[in-house]
Amino acid sequence: MALLLASAAGAWWVLALVMAWALDLLQGLAIGFHFGTINNLLQTVRFLPHVDITGFMGLNLMGLVAVFGVCLAAAAWLRRRVKPAFSAVLAVLVLLTLLDVINGSGLPWMLKRDVHGATNLQGSPALNVAAVALARARLETAAPADLDHRLQRELMDWADAHRGGSLFFVVLESWGDYVDPAVRDAVESALHSPQAVNRWHISRRSVAFKGATTAGEIRLLCGSALHYSRIGSANEACLGVGLKRLGFSTVALHGFSRFMFDREAWWPELGFDQTVFDDNLGSAPARCGTVLRGICDTHMVDAAATRLGPGRFVYLLTLDTHLPLAAVALTEHESLMCSQRQLSASVCQHAAQMGRLIGKIVAVAATRQPAPLLVLAGDHSPPFFDAKDKSMFSSSLVPLVVAVPR
Repeated sequence: MALLLASAAGAWWVLALVMAWALDLLQGLAIGFHFGTINNLLQTVRFLPHVDITGFMGLNLMGLVAVFGVCLAAAAWLRRRVKPAFSAVLAVLVLLTLLDVINGSGLPWMLKRDVHGATNLQGSPALNVAAVALARARLETAAPADLDHRLQRELMDWADAHRGGSLFFVVLESWGDYVDPAVRDAVESALHSPQAVNRWHISRRSVAFKGATTAGEIRLLCGSALHYSRIGSANEACLGVGLKRLGFSTVALHGFSRFMFDREAWWPELGFDQTVFDDNLGSAPARCGTVLRGICDTHMVDAAATRLGPGRFVYLLTLDTHLPLAAVALTEHESLMCSQRQLSASVCQHAAQMGRLIGKIVAVAATRQPAPLLVLAGDHSPPFFDAKDKSMFSSSLVPLVVAVPR
């Protein structure tokens, strides 16, 4: 508001307004896509040649651009019609600063102690924004937190006792923990099927997450909060490294470019003897997705399953459920579930596609001999920007399923 009003005084104020919008947009994207800070988001710019950015074009983005356009038009109108003196602009800035301070002091609430609102209006907006930015900056430079290595120990103990067995570890892109138990059960219905129950003892839990997909991979495979560029110096706890010591052969698959997030460089440091990306599988397989368009997950699940066998550890990172989604035709059962649980079209599509993917993984893994120890894990909650859509998922937890062969 201050910059918009001040823009009447000169072009420099308009430039400051546009820069403020840019920072706000970048910070929103960084938080929405779980990168945390603008710095982390900007580090991904070098991967843009591998991304189809037209997939981001939608009503939300067009609405945002329209709002910015209206504001710029207002700034241009002010510049033509109003020629305020420097003192007037200064007075506006001082007034807004005083209002910020008064609100931050809690004075409006002190005068009416019996007033309680559902929204916290107390506090200085300017100081709150600054505090959040500083907190994220400190978090970025803080030492990684010690994580629970229970999952890695649990899988290593099983592998040590079953040297002739196999492990199939799948990280599902944007598999968040649904708040509604009915939606969660519908999405995970394949895990409750006779086919699954007869093959495995299934344990489902919710685990904390932080960060985007690469952070999820490192957390799940290594029990570490290190950035992927630094994991090479602390990889002894990684599941692949431990299984190699037990004599397992290890392979990791992903239906997208090996250059995306430098996986070609750091996946071997997690203990994988072989890495398979889209260009290793030729151009014949069908491609899915929008922004990240790669080999369809159904094909990648089959490709991963063919590599299972005694003494093998197979890791698969899925892709199709990355937002924004490419819409698919819903079955009658899926449409009914979405209607009954009052899901938006976007969340309904996500739930349907995630349920199909889980069903495909379970069906394929159940046919393998010997039955593999199957792990299904979410990397982070889906980065919906609509508040109602976002509220359908836990903001801090993702699912983790461990299915031990009977």
